Amino acid sequence: MAELKKSVLGKISGTIGEITFRQRKGKNIIAVRPRSFIPGNDSASIERRNKFALSARFAQAIYSLPILKMIWSDDTPPQMSPFNNIIRKNVKSITSDGISELTKLTPDIGFTLSSIDITYDNHAINVSVNLPDGFTFNEDSEFYAQINAIAFLSEPSNQAFDPVKFLALASDNIEITNTTQFNFVIKLTNQDEVILNTYQKITLLTVFITLDDTGAPVRYSDTYLKQLK
Repeated sequence: MAELKKSVLGKISGTIGEITFRQRKGKNIIAVRPRSFIPGNDSASIERRNKFALSARFAQAIYSLPILKMIWSDDTPPQMSPFNNIIRKNVKSITSDGISELTKLTPDIGFTLSSIDITYDNHAINVSVNLPDGFTFNEDSEFYAQINAIAFLSEPSNQAFDPVKFLALASDNIEITNTTQFNFVIKLTNQDEVILNTYQKITLLTVFITLDDTGAPVRYSDTYLKQLK
């Protein structure tokens, strides 16, 4: 048994594989599941374990993006960690095989975009966003806009890679002006390029977020799903 004194994930609980997380007197405790425990091998038990494991990996990917981390932290009640909150709100939309159109990058449904167009090449993901007619920004609080995205990757061509993987991505900030059209570029690192090129299927979840003058999130759109390949 081990005690996690400093955890970037906040309060965590549950089981992943042979590792069990639990809370005791406000501390995160990590323990190996007892050898006497025999997990169910029926299809329903396997499905539940796979769903939870994938949901936990999805939560970790979201938590690695500072803006999304702030959004989820603001939404989470005091008795729960943002990490567990992400799992709680998305576990029903995640199957043992992957994500769905109901999987969300944010705690709630956001405002609707008029259109979103996403193109992908080896060096960048380009996201063009059009806001609906009549949409207005708050000039006192909304100064920048940013795209946050999570790529779900499956079917690797190189068997040395994980069967599935989540990749967290974000664009640079764009200054908000008197326009309803934004063109974002998510620049890919060399490592991102290698990872994306290794997987034969890429599904991208994307959200448009407005920021204040300090870079903190103000509002966000609904989450949009796009099959890149």
